[in-house]
Amino acid sequence: MSKKLVTHVETTAKQDLFLDHLFGEAGGNVAKAKELAGYSPSYKNVELMKLVREQILDRCTNYLAFHTPKAAIGMINIIDDPVAPGNREKLSAITSLMDRVGLIKAEKVVHDTGENNVIFIVPAKKPVEFDGIYEEVENGHT
Repeated sequence: MSKKLVTHVETTAKQDLFLDHLFGEAGGNVAKAKELAGYSPSYKNVELMKLVREQILDRCTNYLAFHTPKAAIGMINIIDDPVAPGNREKLSAITSLMDRVGLIKAEKVVHDTGENNVIFIVPAKKPVEFDGIYEEVENGHT
């Protein structure tokens, strides 16, 4: 008998309430969200988390995406005032958030062959005037 990974399970009203409190009033505190949703203190966090894991991940993705405009504005504020205290930490957090929601910096690819290739630009050719005698040559000999 093979085991299957369940990728999506419908949540109960109580589980939805837990998720709402987890991302709301409880501020991410699992024990507080459990209590607000009406779960018994003896109900194990691990058991509940197994049931709502996918919904938590979905809500986290949406939550981060929802706050991406704030990160973009923060980045512009750093550009406007680059010497403000804490900018390095703010920029690190902003970059991390934007990376997680899929906004990544453009990468530049540099192709280095290891050889020094030089290009000379020469002036355009001018017609050469020749007043001498032309001789036909065969195989490079006169």
